[in-house]
Amino acid sequence: MNKECPTCGLINFRTATTCQRCQGDLREIAPETSTKRVVSRRRKYLRRLMLTPFLILFLLLGFYLSLRFTATPLTAEQDAALQRALTILDERGFASEARMLRYAAAFRSTDNWLNRRAGHENAYAAVNFPFQIVTLYPDFFDKPRDDTERAVVLLHEAQHLYGADEPEAYEYVWRKRRQLGWTKEVYSATRVWNNVSEATRNYAPRVFQCGLEQNTDCTD
Repeated sequence: MNKECPTCGLINFRTATTCQRCQGDLREIAPETSTKRVVSRRRKYLRRLMLTPFLILFLLLGFYLSLRFTATPLTAEQDAALQRALTILDERGFASEARMLRYAAAFRSTDNWLNRRAGHENAYAAVNFPFQIVTLYPDFFDKPRDDTERAVVLLHEAQHLYGADEPEAYEYVWRKRRQLGWTKEVYSATRVWNNVSEATRNYAPRVFQCGLEQNTDCTD
């Protein structure tokens, strides 16, 4: 077996009498002693390697808890509005999104420390992906005409819980609006309709590039 130099740590051939790097004396080192040192180092390295996933998990858990507990939970009244909107999603064919929101998301009514740093502008809601924390701002409760419009907002946020970006989320909701019962005939004058239609034009312009002049809503 090869010999490890006690001075510099270089592994030398078994027959070597001096270290090739530092010229240290290797004559008194038994090959089996050097082997034991190498094995010991490998075991320490493997132990550290095995602890790494647990350390990462611990850090992620700490980060998640910091997001969750630096924000305010929903009040009973706010939760009741949320549940009514989730029921609408269930009843109108969006059961998977409703389950995701009910069982995989933690709802808060104020920003956590990360959202406060990032800021938001006139938002109805926000999602911290992949930590599945959904913040419902006052506008979510105050500005929609009814629970159907709150369901529209939740359907959008559910796409973010799945990992979709803004263009994907806006296009999905716009294409599914009739299934949800959110129609132009009833809601075209509401603030939510105007906000979502404008944002959809900005984020997913291809939805409005039909017709002879390429500016007609392709979903109509």
